[in-house]
Amino acid sequence: MQGGRNGCAVEGRSLRGITATMGCRLATTDQGEDGAARSTKEFANLILACELMGCRASELAKLQISDIDFDAGTVRQPPGIGRVEMTYRLSGLLREAVGDRTDGAVFLSKKGNRWSRPQIGKSFREGRERAGLPDDIVV
Repeated sequence: MQGGRNGCAVEGRSLRGITATMGCRLATTDQGEDGAARSTKEFANLILACELMGCRASELAKLQISDIDFDAGTVRQPPGIGRVEMTYRLSGLLREAVGDRTDGAVFLSKKGNRWSRPQIGKSFREGRERAGLPDDIVV
């Protein structure tokens, strides 16, 4: 699916510099979900959280459990971005990702390690190929 809303587009933030610098197109919500759905559950959760929070996957890979305040319903994002209020859907996704753990990275790969930028790229490329999306689509 080529059309759709850009899941990374957050009101008040411009992504023009990112796309111009990279020479690629950011995945729309539909494209991101389609590519992620053809990968592991762990990767799909990471990509969906990106869409719900308006972050890059590499930023969310660094998210720590201590950055989440389930009682207040907020998530602290990378420096300079601030806090995001959790929706019901995001709260459920984060609770699933955290499970019974009390510290460390929120999003772990199938092997139980924190996601690295190369792993994120490889997982999305594999899912993008399975979904038949163009090569210039990135997350």
